[in-house]
Amino acid sequence: MAVNAKGTLFCSQAAAEVMKKQKRGKIINISSIGALAAQAGLCAYHSTKAAVLTITRSLALELVPWNIQVNAVVPGTTNTGMAERAMSDPSFTKQVVDPIPMGRLGNPEELLGAVLYFATSDSNYCTGQTLVVDGGVLAFC
Repeated sequence: MAVNAKGTLFCSQAAAEVMKKQKRGKIINISSIGALAAQAGLCAYHSTKAAVLTITRSLALELVPWNIQVNAVVPGTTNTGMAERAMSDPSFTKQVVDPIPMGRLGNPEELLGAVLYFATSDSNYCTGQTLVVDGGVLAFC
């Protein structure tokens, strides 16, 4: 909670204070598909990532008067340091990768397009939204 939920809230609020003075801005939060589709044994983590989506939507409404858009990118399992440690167990790797229709973990670079979309004027009419980048996992939900 301290890092994922409170950290997101406090960083977003701090950024919003600067952006309010500019009368514009873009806040992009990072959540997880765990916020949208739970997995046994990960209740605490998934709850924090669901909180990120609620923070995103709430701040989106609060910051509209200052022309500040707040959106979230929702990655699937991505090949990061955290995932590397978990993937050292072949049975865990099979459990995680098998449900991904694209048959592999995402790469951090593959999130860039979603983040750039929300950061540019292309998304000026988007606020409180989520963009899922998960290799098709949530297509089953």
